[in-house]
Amino acid sequence: MKLAKAEAIYKPNLLINGGFKINPRGQSSYSTNSTSIVRTVAMWRIQAGTGNSSITVTVNSDGTLTLTNNTSAMGYFVQAFHEPFEEGDYTASMNLLSKTGSISFAINDAMDAAQEVNNGFNAFIGNGSPSRVTFYIGAGSSMKIQYCKMEHGNIATAYFEEDEAIVQMRSSKYVRTYTGSIGIGSCTLASRIMVALPIDMYELPTITPTSISANVAGTTVSTSDLTLAGSST
Repeated sequence: MKLAKAEAIYKPNLLINGGFKINPRGQSSYSTNSTSIVRTVAMWRIQAGTGNSSITVTVNSDGTLTLTNNTSAMGYFVQAFHEPFEEGDYTASMNLLSKTGSISFAINDAMDAAQEVNNGFNAFIGNGSPSRVTFYIGAGSSMKIQYCKMEHGNIATAYFEEDEAIVQMRSSKYVRTYTGSIGIGSCTLASRIMVALPIDMYELPTITPTSISANVAGTTVSTSDLTLAGSST
């Protein structure tokens, strides 16, 4: 069911990084043409549907996102929750700055049939124990989105940009990027890397290095001499 907006009331956003400002992976665009999940800005992921589908997320300079599906099958833009919320009424709202084709949205796929999203402000209500929110990007469709919010109750309240430091802290429990030097204790056969995290993470992380280099006794070691034996947790 679509709802109006209550401008004078505010409830916190249950979604993390609903304004899409935190982008720890640092890429200007993300894309996939398979059913495998590709993670984009913090807490949001894309996934292509079966068949000929390719989804791209472009991170715009103003902090908005543009999602494009240039092919002939459905694609998905999702925030999945690590634990479902308690049973109850939930309202989701979002603001689209532009749209072409068919874009629909659901609070929890199994709980609420997807509803069409239009340009401008949209709000939808669902009842249940949501485990995700999903945008369905139809074949040949695109949208530019400013924000997405989910809150308790059946009223869509005003959206305010959350302080980026708070969003960073909330999302860092799930994903973070470390840049800088790491001390390494080594032996003749292997090296063990220890990374001190500034905040407890939701679960043991998978560490995915983007680059490796080393300096031994003042001498830079060629990356061709370094071997990473898979990801670690």
